[in-house]
Amino acid sequence: MKKAVMMVLAMVVLAFLPGASMASENTAGLGFGINYGGAIGFNYEYALTEEIGALAGIGFLPDNIGWAVGARYYFTTSNPDFRLRVSLIYGVVAAFETSSGKDDYDLGLAAGFGFNWRFNELWAIDADIFLTDDNVPEGLSEVGPSAKISFGVSRRW
Repeated sequence: MKKAVMMVLAMVVLAFLPGASMASENTAGLGFGINYGGAIGFNYEYALTEEIGALAGIGFLPDNIGWAVGARYYFTTSNPDFRLRVSLIYGVVAAFETSSGKDDYDLGLAAGFGFNWRFNELWAIDADIFLTDDNVPEGLSEVGPSAKISFGVSRRW
């Protein structure tokens, strides 16, 4: 959790440094998946350049709080309203059931491919598919598939 808080604070500081961002775009989203903290949650993305963004997410798990930090690269396309992207995220990437029947969560890396579709000037739909590098303890099984889907709605300013 400390890493997530430190990353969010670093992005806020970067946002106010003169000349730190060529794009000067902020995006906040609501959705589900790894970039939203591993569950239903919120994320924030700060555009470092027109192609690269830093992100942080926090989400609500059934009995815990999840988090995620990472970066995205947006491919340049002929249509600026539909942007393909790749993401690399560290945070809550897997859930597994312990021998006592209680859910536990694993931290790890996730790499994904997706898109951001701006359906008007301020709002967009985001979708990604992530492959995870989880470390579920031996003898326990992951809840759900290793490929994770992420979907949300975002607003930029």
